[in-house]
Amino acid sequence: MSSPLPAVIFARDPRKPSMDAKPPDRAPSISPPPSPSSSSVAILTSVQWALLPLLHLLMQM
Repeated sequence: MSSPLPAVIFARDPRKPSMDAKPPDRAPSISPPPSPSSSSVAILTSVQWALLPLLHLLMQM
């Protein structure tokens, strides 16, 4: 029994390299992952905002 479809169907010509294919961008991997210090800076900033009213009250005394 023969199949109505050809045995192999290529979406594009396999003999030619695709011009759409680009090597992955390696630049982000060169930079180190986000360090814990950056998150601790955010925590410190939020603590400063939390203590700001207290500091304001202390300065009014």
